[in-house]
Amino acid sequence: RVLTLIRPASLSGLVLGAFLIVRRSTEPVRGLTEIVSKTSLERPNPVDPEVLSRRDEVGALARAFDAMIERLRKSYEKIQEKETQRQFALGALSESEEKFRNIFENAVEGFFQCTADGDIISANPAMAQILDYDSPNELMDSVTDIGRQLFVDPEEREDCFSRLRATGTLRSKEV
Repeated sequence: RVLTLIRPASLSGLVLGAFLIVRRSTEPVRGLTEIVSKTSLERPNPVDPEVLSRRDEVGALARAFDAMIERLRKSYEKIQEKETQRQFALGALSESEEKFRNIFENAVEGFFQCTADGDIISANPAMAQILDYDSPNELMDSVTDIGRQLFVDPEEREDCFSRLRATGTLRSKEV
């Protein structure tokens, strides 16, 4: 009977001991969870300085977490700076494209771009008018081989493309 009474008491002590061990070992995690829940990147010091000064596991974790937050903050600032630069560059590019488009559309000289196969892929209104088309779209739809349809001498087109391949540019050439 004495033995039977000791066993439930031993079992209770064992359970209580296990509970205290688990509680003690999870205390740092609970402390860190509390720190994380109170953390905000907008605050100058996201982690409470009192917690940072602790000399236990919670303090060590808080310091590591604080360092990680600082690295994240710096990375975020770099990303914001790059995004600002990208937005500025996109704005400048858009403005430049608009200026070029305006010059292209309003020029009195005829301009066109074509593929190596002779298909016109863009033309300005002056080019359409010079070639007696109502619009650049009508010109692009109608002309499928500029060598045969626009050049007086189809060999001249080959000459132009040879010069273009050799030098990368073709300037001051009237066709």
